[in-house]
Amino acid sequence: MPNEKPLDLAGPLADLHSDALLLMPDAISVPGDAVPMPFHELLVHRSDMTSTLSRFHGSAIQLQVLQQTIEPTNILRAVVLRRCRDNQPVEYGAIRIFLKHFPDDAAEILRAGTTPLGTVLTDFNIPYISNPLGFFRMHTSIEIANSMELDSSGDVVYGRRNRHLTPSGDVLADILEILPPVIPARNVD
Repeated sequence: MPNEKPLDLAGPLADLHSDALLLMPDAISVPGDAVPMPFHELLVHRSDMTSTLSRFHGSAIQLQVLQQTIEPTNILRAVVLRRCRDNQPVEYGAIRIFLKHFPDDAAEILRAGTTPLGTVLTDFNIPYISNPLGFFRMHTSIEIANSMELDSSGDVVYGRRNRHLTPSGDVLADILEILPPVIPARNVD
């Protein structure tokens, strides 16, 4: 993966934005063991980000959809995940969800755009395998900084490309996950 190009790292973000290279201009692959704490704890694992962020922050996580395209077989969206207790952004992401692998009632909730994917996977007991494709470091673009309510763009952030697979290997979701440059305090008020 060291020779991976920024557009390859962007995954579903490239499907949402023809200018994905401008959103991730200097993204470079980094080995998982080179991702510093606390980003390592939040990114280098084989679980969904919703439950990982919820455990880390001691708060349920809510979904804010920034942009989406819903097609009969899939959903493509840009999102911000936020802590429920204070509405603090804890992740910017882009995701393509393949609906044919979900029960109808779970697919309807996903179409509604009100519940994070990880919550749907848990609530419906949908078996999945989290398959991180790689980790990266980059400077935030203006759009990503604004989405995460950062004071300015250009901060160094870490993220990962991930895929959730069915036990038989079908892709449930293709995901780009980017954490804010400073992880909000995790102590519960």
